[in-house]
Amino acid sequence: GSPDLLAAKKVAESIGSEHHEIIFTPEEGIAALDDIIFHLESCDISSVRASVGMYLVSKYISKETDSVVVFTGEGADEVAQGYLYFHKSPSPEAADEESHRLCNDLYMFDVLRADRITAAHGLELRLPFLDHKFVNTFMSLPADVRRPKDGVEKFLIRKAFSTMNLLP
Repeated sequence: GSPDLLAAKKVAESIGSEHHEIIFTPEEGIAALDDIIFHLESCDISSVRASVGMYLVSKYISKETDSVVVFTGEGADEVAQGYLYFHKSPSPEAADEESHRLCNDLYMFDVLRADRITAAHGLELRLPFLDHKFVNTFMSLPADVRRPKDGVEKFLIRKAFSTMNLLP
């Protein structure tokens, strides 16, 4: 299986949470497209594509659990420089500028998309990586400190938690 699925299962076992794996077929993804476009109020191919997994997971959560609030990782790549561009940016300042641009635009794209898709199933979205205190603190660090290091994206976040023994 996927390394992400294996890691998620390991974390769930470690913290004692109930774990559900949602694996869907291409046909299930295609069947959801009309609903996704309706709830997004957009046919933008990038937004629609990015919504399929979240839509199907949200549908499952709504029908199969009593959870109402869901946490997602939206914003982590933009704030903590997790995209490939940041590895190849010409300078720390260029990466910093792009990170700020992406963060300033998030509400119009990724956050709006995620909110609409989860709300379609009666769920409330929480975005811990976009908490204003976290973003302000992280963005106040020097640009060269926030860049990917040693080929590792979101390096600073990973480093900050690497010695805390919070996750397996």
